[in-house]
Amino acid sequence: MQYQKEEIRARILEAALAEFEQHGFAGAQMRRMARRARVATGNIYRYFKNKEEIFDAIVQAGYRDISALIFESHQLSKQNRGDIRSIARHIASGIMGVYSRHGRQLLVVANKSSGSRHEDFLETLTTMVARRIREELYSGAGEGDDVLIHLIASGFVEGLFIILRSISDIQRIEELINRMLIFYFQDIECRLGVTG
Repeated sequence: MQYQKEEIRARILEAALAEFEQHGFAGAQMRRMARRARVATGNIYRYFKNKEEIFDAIVQAGYRDISALIFESHQLSKQNRGDIRSIARHIASGIMGVYSRHGRQLLVVANKSSGSRHEDFLETLTTMVARRIREELYSGAGEGDDVLIHLIASGFVEGLFIILRSISDIQRIEELINRMLIFYFQDIECRLGVTG
């Protein structure tokens, strides 16, 4: 009996993921999820309170992994103080790892979460990356141009997700991300006017 419940729950989550991919959080409908999962609409409510709870269940693993990645990058920055390229490579590599495990879910939370409590995912990620850049490049408070730092972080994060949305070949994704790392972080200290 327990196996059947888990199988139905898994079908609901898979159907919901397809629904969110197609219609986004705001446009998704429980009725269509039920039809895709081959269950009665009322049966979905035995497993989940509402659409938000289903969305959370779908994106939580990827969201948790991204948060852990940013925390790890903070720990790494303590060891490699001032090496922004290593931190950026670590973040890009980590996002690739999350993408390999939770690709569809990661793209849903990044691109289709409008109207959910996760709709600010990309901005939150951008803010975390900007904080890492600031911490790596500037030791004193008040140094640096926050707008320019945020612009670099935003371009980097958006670039990662443009690549992930557009390309399916893993080798090509890695090649483009490596080129993007050079574009954003090669000689960044000089371009930002960081003085030693």
